[in-house]
Amino acid sequence: MADVFISYRHILPDQDLADHLAGYLAKNRITYFVDSKIPVGQEWVKVIDRELRACKSLVVLLSAESLRSDMVRQEVKLAREHQKQIFPVRVAYEGALPYDLGAYLDTIQYAIWRKGEPFDPICGAILDAIHAGPTRSGLDPSPESLRRLNEVTEIRGAPLPAADPRVETGALQLDSPFYVRRVADGKIDHLVKQPGETILIKGPRQFGKTSLASRARVAAQRNSQQACYIDFQLIDESRLRDSSTLLKYLAARLARDFDTAVQPKDLWDEMLGDADSLTEFVEKAVLAKAALPVLVCLDEVDNVFKHPYRDDFFGILRGWHNRRATHPLWNRFNLLIAHSTEPALFIRDLNQSPFNVGTVFRLGDFDRDEILWLNQRHKSPPLTGVEDLERFVRLLSGHPYLVRQGLYAMTADHFTVAQLEKVGADDTGPFGDHLRRHLWTLRNNEPLLKALKAALSGGGFAGEDDFQRLRAAGLIVGESRQMARPRCRLYLEYLEKHL
Repeated sequence: MADVFISYRHILPDQDLADHLAGYLAKNRITYFVDSKIPVGQEWVKVIDRELRACKSLVVLLSAESLRSDMVRQEVKLAREHQKQIFPVRVAYEGALPYDLGAYLDTIQYAIWRKGEPFDPICGAILDAIHAGPTRSGLDPSPESLRRLNEVTEIRGAPLPAADPRVETGALQLDSPFYVRRVADGKIDHLVKQPGETILIKGPRQFGKTSLASRARVAAQRNSQQACYIDFQLIDESRLRDSSTLLKYLAARLARDFDTAVQPKDLWDEMLGDADSLTEFVEKAVLAKAALPVLVCLDEVDNVFKHPYRDDFFGILRGWHNRRATHPLWNRFNLLIAHSTEPALFIRDLNQSPFNVGTVFRLGDFDRDEILWLNQRHKSPPLTGVEDLERFVRLLSGHPYLVRQGLYAMTADHFTVAQLEKVGADDTGPFGDHLRRHLWTLRNNEPLLKALKAALSGGGFAGEDDFQRLRAAGLIVGESRQMARPRCRLYLEYLEKHL
């Protein structure tokens, strides 16, 4: 097994720098792994997973292109989960990191390579860091660095795999010209300004839930309301290990984001317990001081479903919803919850959860009018007629992320629809990183993999659990197990090729 795992996107100059670093490490008797060295015939998913678990450290090359790589993000996330040393190297890029990558890497000192400079000094710094361990820097993205991130993504129409609430709706008000405003946007804008609202946003991953939630936060802030956005996907696992730790973490986040004069420790009572203590903190520290309704956005709450305390946690949220009827002060509390997975798979009694109350918004595919609107946002619209549109829809359906990525590839790399049809399902094609991440997930979940294989062969889904999980991932569509099918032709071609 290798000492160092090198994570990068297969694009120049990243590829050349990865090869140079590999050679430098080899000369200094440091073993390394790069995925381009995987022998023909081996399952790359298993090899990468094995190498990530076994390595001592990960070097990640961060360029304007690799920021948009699903696989680079996945490798960084797993390295964090396995508590590996991580050494970021910025490749001709000095802007902010996307929200999720920033959560993992912003506190780690990085090296930066600029075009025209030799790479050996960077390699030497990495070698020294491997021996010494990473240093912490405590970086906080500046408005200028966020502008640079915006320039290499949203302004060019280059979609990030995970929405970045800072770029989408942050204090800079950098609204993306490529954001498709749907019916749900206007309704949620209205609801967050009303008293006592519970809002549920449901949809597959990469369908715009985070973008919608973050815009709801800004709609409230523009109305002089206080708002707090918490992404459960980025909460450290140590904070999710038990209910007590999570509730105290949430209290700390609310205290910070609402800048409360009263702190959690002032009201926490071990005799009352964590749930009552958190409820009292919200009431006395947040709501009692609020002139207008406050908004708390809980994104990616799916991360709680796997924990045994899930029923109790969501019972607390349901209790807050019900509390409005008997405690008028709680009508100043608005709650927004975003999730992908069907809660009924995990929660024993939905009558004790927040998922069957309030106003529900289900996000789905873009329709043809929305795709055409997005097409027109490009300086030279890549889809030039009805035939182009219909072939584009047949390939990608209306999957929001794939639609944006497809239009970006046609604009930036001059792909035609015919070329997208020909190479779209290739690992090296414009959707390769996205498709490989899905395959990674399936290869590491054998029951789900078997269920999908059976469904693709015409056998349907034997279990509701498998059907709902794959639908939450966005891989399949259909209102029932019997009606399930791959979401789009691109997925069907890729899955048939690799499964």
